[in-house]
Amino acid sequence: MIRAAACELASSGSVTVLATDTYLTPAEAAEALGLSRRFLVALLDAGEIESERLPGSRHRRVRLAHVLVFAARREERRVGRRQIGEALADAGAPY
Repeated sequence: MIRAAACELASSGSVTVLATDTYLTPAEAAEALGLSRRFLVALLDAGEIESERLPGSRHRRVRLAHVLVFAARREERRVGRRQIGEALADAGAPY
């Protein structure tokens, strides 16, 4: 993690360190995932990402740990789809 952060900083990037039990607003969670807030809210409604409603309010908050779990699952699916595409291409099958 430290090496990755150092590489990111060396390439003029930025690094933010947060505890995984940090809570985010839906807008912050959407930004972290590179999604629109509207799409993220649809994921929250569908239960794809756990969230909790603030007592006596319509507002929600999302635990950073749940955002990271969703991001990992999303990356696994992306890698799996790429591997399937490569296997089909190697077999000469139409894709």
